[in-house]
Amino acid sequence: MRVLFVSSWPTHYFPMVPLAWALRSQGHEVRVAVPPAHADTVARSGQLAVPVGDDVDITELFKRDVQPLLGNDDPEVRRRRTLAAIGIFVAVAEAMSGDTVAFARDWAPDLVVHEPTAFTGPLVATLLGVPSVRHLWGPDGTNAGPARGGPIDVPALRRLAGRYGLDDIDPTGDYSADPCPPSMQARVELERIPMSYVPYNGASPVPPDLLAPPRRTRVCVTWGVSTAALAGPEAFLAPRVVGALAELDAEIVVTVNAATRELIGEPGGNVRVVESVPLHLLLPGCAALVHQGGGGSMLTAVATGVPQLVIPQLPDQRFSAAQLAATGAGRRLPGEHADPGAIRAAVTALLEEPGHREAARRLAQENGGRPSPLQVARRLEEISSRAVAGRRSMAMPADRGGTQ
Repeated sequence: MRVLFVSSWPTHYFPMVPLAWALRSQGHEVRVAVPPAHADTVARSGQLAVPVGDDVDITELFKRDVQPLLGNDDPEVRRRRTLAAIGIFVAVAEAMSGDTVAFARDWAPDLVVHEPTAFTGPLVATLLGVPSVRHLWGPDGTNAGPARGGPIDVPALRRLAGRYGLDDIDPTGDYSADPCPPSMQARVELERIPMSYVPYNGASPVPPDLLAPPRRTRVCVTWGVSTAALAGPEAFLAPRVVGALAELDAEIVVTVNAATRELIGEPGGNVRVVESVPLHLLLPGCAALVHQGGGGSMLTAVATGVPQLVIPQLPDQRFSAAQLAATGAGRRLPGEHADPGAIRAAVTALLEEPGHREAARRLAQENGGRPSPLQVARRLEEISSRAVAGRRSMAMPADRGGTQ
């Protein structure tokens, strides 16, 4: 079986890596279509990248089209904001589609797996007549929020579909591979393929002492890579969090990347700054995680049973934070209310109130009890086989009566 993965953004690709590994372990061929700037991210994950199209400056489009609409809950503004956010990734799909369609027609995949913002994925699957699997990265905020469980009318997607002789593109695909535990997932009716979340946060060396059991309570602070890139340095609230926790009786480990390293400075005291440490290797020794609400950070903490404080700023982060808080495994503190006292009080509650630890443990057990990526890979084999059989049946001449 040949499987084409499609992704538009590095952190959207990370949650798909374990499934790609599982498919490869079963002897299937895997290719990953991504914008050229992200090909190295795919290569470092051990998969074969197919650079397609031209790079689109997502950051600039976000600042121009979405950022001016943030912080306004008027229904019409929310609708415009949703369409603007989707429009950014439609622009990426427009840039990717020509090369991806050409490659797919030549390589002939049996199945297409795409993340929710990679609209080229369902486009290619429809054109080739093969199953399309949308791979979620957390709570399904788009379908449960703006879509209310139904389709979103996006004129830009219809225009892209029209370039290839189609009426529209269905971003939800035929199936949704879902690594989010049901107790924190949105209640939206979909053809779901449940899967346990296996963290992949990139490849990088880790200081040995961070892998050893900590000598004192350890709290991890991370702010991902997208929020500051999209909303600007002022949205990088990690320094505020570190300041709020500086006098806490705990070791504070702050994870940064090269782009945000200078924004955190050299705090000293009980604060340690580390660069590009995979979160899933650090969290098992932590008593709490503080982050901005990215799906990768949230589900990595879920998988490792670590209570979380989410300080969301962007609409999708706010939705995910609410879904997590409803389970009791974490707390949410909106960015506009995240003063030092509130941050310190919320983290203290995570460390001292046993209910949060117990809820986080239950959520980890719920995640661990779901089908593994290998089991999902076998389910995809069945889906592909049925699709192939269906195509053969449709192609069978009517006068043979289906006897062959």
